[in-house]
Amino acid sequence: MKKLTLRTLSLLLSMALLVGMFAAMAATVSAASYTYNSGKRGTVCTALSSKAKSYYTGSYTYSSLYAKSGSTLRTSLRSLVKQKNSTVGYNGLRTYMKYSDASQGSSSKLVLFYSGATTTSTWDSGKSWNREHIWPDSLGGSAVEGDLHSMRPVDPTANSSRSNNKYGEVASGAKTMKTSSRNGSVPCGYYKNSVFEPLDSVKGDCARVVLYDYVISTSMSSVTEVFTNVSTLLEWCKNDPVDTYEMSRNDAVQSIQGSRNPFIDYPELAWKVLGYSVPSGMTTPSNGSGSSTGGSTGGSTGGSTGGSTGGSTGGSTSTVTVKFTGATASPITVAKGGRVTLPTPTGIPSGMTFVGWTTTTVTNSTTAPTYYSAGKTYTINSSLTLKALFKYTTTSGSGNVYTKVTTAPSNWAGTYVIVYEAESMILNGSLSNPDTASNYKTVSISGSSITASTAVNNCAVTITAVSGGYTIRTASGYYIGRTSNTNGMNKSSSTKYVNTISLLSDDTVNIKGNGGAYLRFNTTSGQDRFRYFKSTTYSSQKPICLYKLSGGSSSSATYYTTNP
Repeated sequence: MKKLTLRTLSLLLSMALLVGMFAAMAATVSAASYTYNSGKRGTVCTALSSKAKSYYTGSYTYSSLYAKSGSTLRTSLRSLVKQKNSTVGYNGLRTYMKYSDASQGSSSKLVLFYSGATTTSTWDSGKSWNREHIWPDSLGGSAVEGDLHSMRPVDPTANSSRSNNKYGEVASGAKTMKTSSRNGSVPCGYYKNSVFEPLDSVKGDCARVVLYDYVISTSMSSVTEVFTNVSTLLEWCKNDPVDTYEMSRNDAVQSIQGSRNPFIDYPELAWKVLGYSVPSGMTTPSNGSGSSTGGSTGGSTGGSTGGSTGGSTGGSTSTVTVKFTGATASPITVAKGGRVTLPTPTGIPSGMTFVGWTTTTVTNSTTAPTYYSAGKTYTINSSLTLKALFKYTTTSGSGNVYTKVTTAPSNWAGTYVIVYEAESMILNGSLSNPDTASNYKTVSISGSSITASTAVNNCAVTITAVSGGYTIRTASGYYIGRTSNTNGMNKSSSTKYVNTISLLSDDTVNIKGNGGAYLRFNTTSGQDRFRYFKSTTYSSQKPICLYKLSGGSSSSATYYTTNP
């Protein structure tokens, strides 16, 4: 073996130094190409970024994408994203989230999802933050867990609080979830009955991430695997418009992975890909076009009903007015950009249930449009008219009867009317508020049976077996029950209250809420009503019976309308 000469050794050392220098330069160039998120939470994005405008080219221009819908659009968007989507892997998130989720360009602080609090961007083995699957891991989210578009940094306690619970709206009495003390013990959402409702400021973000996951992964077959229903997802997508933080995050992820989330640049594609009509008056970065200028409408954290459509009567004035049609509610005038709590109207048509306010005209549709909820607060940037949205249920079938239950079934599931026999009264299940005085209808009872009719069917309830007992759902779409051992009645369109049901020796029934109160009938003057009464006094109220629908076939359908 030849000995190395001093000249040869010197040459080899020089080459090694050059190789190391070029490697360092390559690493520096690569790192330098990454951008930090410089956006701001709650500041509505009114323009596409330069990166966004140059991303949609060839067969993926805005106009060509918008012309498609449903599965065709889903396939096109998947192809667009996967053209260049060099995901970073689950472990890589520890390194790259300091860019995508930076706090207004900071290289040392990032923004925690759900709470909006900031913390160190340095990975400290999950003590300050960990990696949240917006589409839960246990529901298939592992398929996208290496994708920065799909994942978010969250406080560890907030991560545990969300768990794999579906996103949705929770009823009153929900538990407020907070971050750990390390990150300030600040609110990050609300939880009740296996549903997690994040703060208003990130609801749209959640919707747009779930839509992205739905598009790029064929294994994620329906957004309702993660959301309680499609209507809630679309409502969140509209009411919490894209802010500059989301747009800048999209830019940052593109600098790392090469891909973008199309639902941030063009959130209106959410309606198209799910097969719905795009609502008017939406706030989008492109103002519903491929241009670089966005509308100045929209709102701040908590959502907005801005926009110049839906019956706009305002221009660039200092005040704006919200008018309501289809039901009785007084107009509201506020300063432009002010916050308005939408009212619950009076004058609701008989047999119908008020759903919310919408800018869309609907006549007897089986699909609800996007709507704004009464009792919630929205930012208003231009005058508009909101239409009252109602729903009603029709049941058809000839020769059907409701027959008194005298033998306890092994399963109580079915369609029933709840009856106080002494006065031939049934619970009026068509009411939007079942817990009200005179919440009954008088019927004709003959031989322990009640003839089915549209009027009777509209008062019926549906009993369904669930873990621990049964749910009771009125024809107007509300679950009823009682979560405390007190007089009253809980009702919700989404919370499935659990009841137990038992048949007594006199063929009356005990329906018991999971709080210990019993459903009975009160005959006190002025307070005649079906209601839950606490266990210590319920026996002084009148017993009830169940009559089950039987004989022949029947079908029911729920319709939505703004023109009753």
